[in-house]
Amino acid sequence: MATTTTAAAATATPGKYLDLDQTPIQGQTGWALLDLNGTVLVLSGKSLSQSNNVTVLYQMLLETTNIIDASEDFCKLTVSFSNSAYLVSRDENHIYVVETTSIAK
Repeated sequence: MATTTTAAAATATPGKYLDLDQTPIQGQTGWALLDLNGTVLVLSGKSLSQSNNVTVLYQMLLETTNIIDASEDFCKLTVSFSNSAYLVSRDENHIYVVETTSIAK
């Protein structure tokens, strides 16, 4: 069962977002919801909550694309390792980081 944590600073109103515990993707082991400034609003999954991978992935996004600019045509970033992958996407107000055991197609 997934562990979901909501950051105290984020309780103000994360707004509407896709709850990936309700609609998981194949191989999903955890996910995080960030605002466009990188603040973690929701964190679900044991391995994500015990690492700083979400912060590192956000920093990678800042270095490779203008993730904050909604006019950017950012669709998805996939970072793959031998045993896991991280899928990063965004909507108008949020960044989603999904950890999987394999690359979802």
